[in-house]
This record gives sequence, structure tokens and C-alpha cells, in this order.
Amino acid sequence: MLRTCYGHGLTKGAIVQIFYHGLDDPTQEILDAGGIFLYNTPNEAFKILEDKVILKLDFSDDSQNNPEPKIVVSAGESNLNSDHAILMEKFKALTTKFDSEFLKIRKELKEM
Repeated sequence: MLRTCYGHGLTKGAIVQIFYHGLDDPTQEILDAGGIFLYNTPNEAFKILEDKVILKLDFSDDSQNNPEPKIVVSAGESNLNSDHAILMEKFKALTTKFDSEFLKIRKELKEM
């Protein structure tokens, strides 16, 4: 979305904060593992996110080249594919929320 719309006129700092506050607590904790994520400069925060995306894409490419069978950990736990599906649904929900918040901000700015 940022590549397509060039940040919607928001600063990098605002984008980072909107993104971070749209995450669920466990995901925020992952970003905070190296220190409080929002204490980074906007450029540092973007770099951290880009690095995580690149790492994920590298992992995704590896798993497509060497597909592994579905693994069921135990009868009561999800397999890896269902965990991935849940994460993708959360990402879609977060994207929808981000778009909604952006539209609210845009409307407020127009009214000013």
C-alpha cells in the first residue's frame, strides 16, 4: 500500500505508529524484543520492518523450493498451515484497519 500510494501524505513516524498500534500484543512483543520498537527513529523502524519482510520472503522462497509435509504437533494443536492461515487473516484485518484509519485521518485533514 505504501509503495502504491506513497504513504498517503503521512510522515514515516505516523505510519510506523499507526502500523505498530494496529498489531496485536504478541506481534508488538516480537517487534519489542530488541528494545522498545517505537523508541527507534522512523528510518530505523522502517529498516527493522524491511529486514523482517526480507527474512520472511527468504524463508517463504526456501519453503516453496523444499516443501515440507504438514506437521501435526499434537491432537489438540494446529498444524503449520493453519497457523499460517490465521496469521494471513490477521494481516488482512490489520490492512483493512489501516485503510480505515487512513480514510478517517484524510477526512479530518480535509475538514481542517
